[in-house]
Amino acid sequence: MKLPIRQGISFGITSGIVTTLGLIMGLYAGHNSASTLIEGILIIAVADSLSDSLSIHSSAEADTRFGKTKVWQTTIAAFLSKFILSLTFLTPFFFLPLTIAFFISLAWGIILIIFLSIFLAQNQQHSILQSIISHLILILSVLLVSNLIGKLISQILTMPIYTIGQ
Repeated sequence: MKLPIRQGISFGITSGIVTTLGLIMGLYAGHNSASTLIEGILIIAVADSLSDSLSIHSSAEADTRFGKTKVWQTTIAAFLSKFILSLTFLTPFFFLPLTIAFFISLAWGIILIIFLSIFLAQNQQHSILQSIISHLILILSVLLVSNLIGKLISQILTMPIYTIGQ
């Protein structure tokens, strides 16, 4: 696989997992609503995939080693990988109770991070275990912060002195 495509896919998959899981964790902590989670995941799949692909496009353009074709290969690979991967998180929320769907999504994201870590470690000839541990620590940090933010916002919005739209 060509380097620009591999970079775009790696970026898109990582961003798709981390962003989508962070959103799921934060919204689940604050709303407990399947429809809110589905809407959030769809927004991530479209808007954030476009945003990230534009960002990686700009980054690739800044690298003088990249030609126009390689820039577009990276851009398209990043968009498609993040878009498709983000959509995979939707399935449990359509067919399962919210709490079960939430935990399945977490498990799915962690499994994906582990497989990505193995792939990247093998590709770079690094320690697989170190790669898995470092990526899991990073994603768990994102999940913890997202959970805290979701709970905090939920508490603030339900305070009697705070009213939306008044």
